[in-house]
Amino acid sequence: MASTNKTTNYELSQFLGTDKPAWLSDYNTDMSKIDTQMKANADAATAAGGTATAASTAIGTLSNL
Repeated sequence: MASTNKTTNYELSQFLGTDKPAWLSDYNTDMSKIDTQMKANADAATAAGGTATAASTAIGTLSNL
């Protein structure tokens, strides 16, 4: 049996005292979810940084007018 409960946001394993963890599948599934979300966060941060740079450049251009 895998974990009985899952976390709210990412559905990561949460075990009860009576659970018999399937460590290989539970752990690997959880690590895959974490890795995927961390990559999405990094990509979003990179995109936000690019947007901020473009906005700063546009403000500098407008200031020189």
